[in-house]
Amino acid sequence: MSQTYGSIFLMAVKLKYEELKRRTTVLEKEIGECKRAKAQPRKTNGILKAVFDGGSDVLFANEMKGRYIAINAAASQELSVSLDEVIGKDSFAVFPHDDTRHIIALQNHVMVTGQAMSADMTFTAKGITRSYRTTVSPYRNERGKLIGL
Repeated sequence: MSQTYGSIFLMAVKLKYEELKRRTTVLEKEIGECKRAKAQPRKTNGILKAVFDGGSDVLFANEMKGRYIAINAAASQELSVSLDEVIGKDSFAVFPHDDTRHIIALQNHVMVTGQAMSADMTFTAKGITRSYRTTVSPYRNERGKLIGL
């Protein structure tokens, strides 16, 4: 009789071991997927940074209150402004007021409609006036909420 209980016990241990082994495999797979998913934003951020800084187009990003949160190297060079002169400031602190009124109007239109819009604009920075084809696009978070331009 004790041999039967021993066999049943060993069988139960073996079944439990197999169940734990199966669960461990599932967890290891899920951990791997989580690690890959966690690495994806870093990869995407690297790609976006390369595109943002690698081109010759002047690019800015603003948060909803109009303060600059990013400018690319082309913008810094073309407009003769440094990151410190722009980041955290609004357009009125960076450009002459006449130029700023036009860009603010365009930005407000995009905020209301949620649609990108382009216009020909002239900007003066450090005494140099240049004309640009300006496109303002909505910047949304992962839930689709408009968080900047």
